[in-house]
Amino acid sequence: MIERIGGTESSEYVAYDDDLTGASRFWFLCRYFGIRNVRVLNGGWEKWVREGRPVSTEVPSARRGHFQPHPAAGMVVDINWVRRMGRGYVLVDSRQRERYLGGVHEAIDPKAGHIPGAVNIPYTAVTSGRGDTQA
Repeated sequence: MIERIGGTESSEYVAYDDDLTGASRFWFLCRYFGIRNVRVLNGGWEKWVREGRPVSTEVPSARRGHFQPHPAAGMVVDINWVRRMGRGYVLVDSRQRERYLGGVHEAIDPKAGHIPGAVNIPYTAVTSGRGDTQA
């Protein structure tokens, strides 16, 4: 994907969306695959529009870049790592509280509830709901 947008490992990237979910995932995946110059636009699309900044419907012309991914060991773990850690970590379920509590049954969640011992910090707890981050 990075190559198809003309990107390289040393390119600078700024991601945005409506509520930080997609942009933060893009940021994480870039970092995971070795891209260090990546940021998230605080306030995202909504703030950009609200401030009267320019918008476009034109799609930039295709460019070709070169990117060789270098996955960062340790950024993604499996269940065996979690089991070995015992109590030495905090397991965070970042889904909405209703999903964490098992009160919502969706196709995306094959079984209601959460992993035993996990605490709940929904991503919306650190955003304004309008794409701005907050502590």
